[in-house]
Amino acid sequence: MANMNMTEIVNYLGTQDWKATRKMAWSVVNRAVVEEGVSDKLAMAHGRIDFVDATSGNEMRLDFEGVYFIANGSVYGFAEPPGRHIDIRYLPAIVPEDSQNETTRVVRKELQSRIDKIKTMIDNGVIDQESLEANSGVQSDCGFLVYAQIEPSPISEELMIDVESELQSPTRKWTPNVFPLRVNGVLLSRECGVLYRFHHAEGLSHFSEESLTVGCLIPYKQIRSHWQCPAALQRLSVWTFSTQAIVDAVSLATHITFAILAHGRPSLALIIPAFASS
Repeated sequence: MANMNMTEIVNYLGTQDWKATRKMAWSVVNRAVVEEGVSDKLAMAHGRIDFVDATSGNEMRLDFEGVYFIANGSVYGFAEPPGRHIDIRYLPAIVPEDSQNETTRVVRKELQSRIDKIKTMIDNGVIDQESLEANSGVQSDCGFLVYAQIEPSPISEELMIDVESELQSPTRKWTPNVFPLRVNGVLLSRECGVLYRFHHAEGLSHFSEESLTVGCLIPYKQIRSHWQCPAALQRLSVWTFSTQAIVDAVSLATHITFAILAHGRPSLALIIPAFASS
């Protein structure tokens, strides 16, 4: 920072008041690369990071691209303002040295997948016009390096498999109570001279359409205790279950501050939604 131009830094910072930024929401989806010769210990991750100004209430959004280490719960990546392209070819440069070759292979596969998708769209005459969401009046050109670490769960892998299996296909089998997902990390912007740290960020690890299936179990259990005979059950409507499930899902969504959606094995390193243990 000694040789940085302070005028340029001010221009990069824009209107975002980083001193007043006390809330952050990080939504991430990871996808493991399933292909021979490509490590199953890594997964590509992409999503967005939202910052909220505690004083004005304005929000600033960053796009995120990174790599997720399934075995130890580490995340490395880049976050940039909407409209600024994130070049994932640089991801191998920010991961540990002993993982650079594996990361390179995963990135190469991801790039090939995106190229194939574009070719298919061109062949089908489809033009993908991505909408750039505005940052509610807040403008900043700060780009960040992102380093995050998921805190390990005290629950064994075997029990986590049972929990995940019950979440995917509910059978009302007993599963242990799980602990909230907690993540520590930093966002570093050299061009803006900003270091943003977060500790014990809590949230959910799996929030998808299956949540409505699980949510239906709650109203069904409640209604079943009052309606035991077949004649009474005939008066129940599918809307009873659907409406209550939607209400449960919405009430859950309001409590999300950090979310990671996992697929297959990656989810074992994460934590199950709060409603599964309530």
